[in-house]
Amino acid sequence: MNYSDLVTFIQDEIRTTETSFVSNIPNFVKQAEERIYLQVDFPALKKNQSGTFTSSNRFLSLPTDVIYIHEMFVLSGTTYHQVLPADHSAIRAYYPSTATTGRPRYYGFFDKDTVEVAPTPDTGYTVELHYQYRPETIVTASTTWLGDVCGNALKYASFVEAYIYLKGSTDVLEMYEKRYVEERDSLVRLGLGYLRKDSAFGDLQRVKA
Repeated sequence: MNYSDLVTFIQDEIRTTETSFVSNIPNFVKQAEERIYLQVDFPALKKNQSGTFTSSNRFLSLPTDVIYIHEMFVLSGTTYHQVLPADHSAIRAYYPSTATTGRPRYYGFFDKDTVEVAPTPDTGYTVELHYQYRPETIVTASTTWLGDVCGNALKYASFVEAYIYLKGSTDVLEMYEKRYVEERDSLVRLGLGYLRKDSAFGDLQRVKA
């Protein structure tokens, strides 16, 4: 389903061509996308990115398309070590002095664009991020993975956002919400099962082949 099809579905379902409603359709769709991305873990929408810590700098800027971090690792010598997530207050409690340096062991979000690690890096460690990314919206891309694979969920989530905007009747809104939840739950099962590839099994299959 491309963006043009989605707009047609919304207008046909909600049955209004009121100017302000039509002008807000892109917002309904973007809100629907965000809702799905935050509620469903899609293996197909994961990225890996490497960078480098700066010695004596406890902050690390995140890629601009991060939704949330799955895992963080630092490379010390030839060994990767996982950096564990921690609450900002816990980092402050256990590492109150930024002068304490070493291999980073914990990270916490300092703001939406930056994480803080502790202890403060004592050298320029290579850092590897595994994260869920936010693709370009279907509003500007016209076609996206979400629209192609998860079209029904995107459609019903858009109906929900559109009907909330119109302050429509509760029973109809609940119907749209129910249909969205059904589609979302199917995507959750898809993410937990069909899209997850067990690397060991895959290697075994290749050996057998």
